[in-house]
Amino acid sequence: MILKKTGALLDASEHEIMAGHVILCTNGFAGVTIINEGGLGINAKFHHLIHGTVGYMSGYLETMNKPPIAVSYFPQMPAMTGYDEESGDPYYYLTRRPYEYEGTRDVNLISIGGPELRLEDASVYGSDSEYPDDVISTIDAFVKKTYDTDPNKKIDYVFTWHGLMGYTRNGVRLIGAEPANGVLMYNLGCNGVGILPSICGSKRIARLLAGETLGPSIFDIPQS
Repeated sequence: MILKKTGALLDASEHEIMAGHVILCTNGFAGVTIINEGGLGINAKFHHLIHGTVGYMSGYLETMNKPPIAVSYFPQMPAMTGYDEESGDPYYYLTRRPYEYEGTRDVNLISIGGPELRLEDASVYGSDSEYPDDVISTIDAFVKKTYDTDPNKKIDYVFTWHGLMGYTRNGVRLIGAEPANGVLMYNLGCNGVGILPSICGSKRIARLLAGETLGPSIFDIPQS
């Protein structure tokens, strides 16, 4: 990402993109290089206020005999090795919804997430990295204790995926313009509660893009 005084040039692998502004809503700074040709160098110290956490999910199919649902659980279960104790009590989240799979429409997709692994260096994360066996075992133990309690039922987890989540140290989102060049703006830090903070951040960014002058807030980007 090359920031100029009046816009930005993005090198997106096979494409180059010219933009008037860039808003980073990333969960980390893995794979992103920022060069400022429009003035001062970017002070990347505050980027370390966003620490990377890998979130893992697994999914399986069952007969569609129950309605859609979304639930969070706080079970008394041992945490996965490497769980970030500072982020709070471990919890699991489960969704159930109709899913079309290989031509059939009479199944529900059960998606379960919860295990997380803290990364000291978010730049080492790779979306193609292997899905750990102990994560599947951890999720399976939760399912059989809490949701589908038949201990003899073998569940085929046909879907497994993971992704990088970004958390701020104080739990408050970072929203606003890059102090060294306002062409770049940030709306950072999912913090595990995504919808309301993202709406707040989007509205604030939209007001800044519309030319409004906003007063100080707890979301402001550190100036140094």
